Amino acid sequence: MSTWYVAGDKTAVFNTTTETSLISSTPVVQAIPANEVVVGTSFHFSMLGAYKTTLVPPTLRLRVKLGSTLLLDTTALTPPEANAGDGYFELLGDVSFRTLGAAGSVAAYGHVLFVRGPLAADLSVFRMPLATTPTVDTTTAQTPVVTVQWGTASNDNNITAQYFTIELLGAT
Repeated sequence: MSTWYVAGDKTAVFNTTTETSLISSTPVVQAIPANEVVVGTSFHFSMLGAYKTTLVPPTLRLRVKLGSTLLLDTTALTPPEANAGDGYFELLGDVSFRTLGAAGSVAAYGHVLFVRGPLAADLSVFRMPLATTPTVDTTTAQTPVVTVQWGTASNDNNITAQYFTIELLGAT
C-alpha cells in the first residue's frame, strides 16, 4: 500500500449553496494517468475535518468523483446540529476498477460519519450508495474530487476538510 495523495492546506466551504470542492489545491491533486490502471487496481480515501451548523441544521450533500463521473453520493442529508462548532466528520471509501477502456467500470463503497459530542446519540453515519455502476473512461486522465453542497447559505454552516489522503491498494 502506498500513499498517493495527501492534502496540504485546509479547505473550508461556507455561506454558499454551490457545489464546491473540499480538496485543497495545494499541493495539486494528482490525476490517475490515462491507461495506467489494470483490472483490480483499487484505492482507499479518507477525509477528516470539522463542521459547524446553524441551530437548525440545513441539508448537506457530499459527492466523490473521478473527473466528472459521480462515484459516491450521500444525497441531501441532515447532519447532527453542531451550533457550538464542535462537530467532526470522517469520510471513508474504496474504489476498485472492474473493467477498463472508454466505458470502464468501478465498484465504489463509502460512508460519512458525523460526531458532535461524546454520546452515542451524537453520532450519525450515512452510507453513500449509487443505484448504478459508475462508468469511468480509463483511456483519459481522471482527477479525484470530493465536493460539498449546503442546502442553506450561512456563515454558520461551515465544513472544513483538514486532512485528506488517497492510498493505492492495488498495483498498477
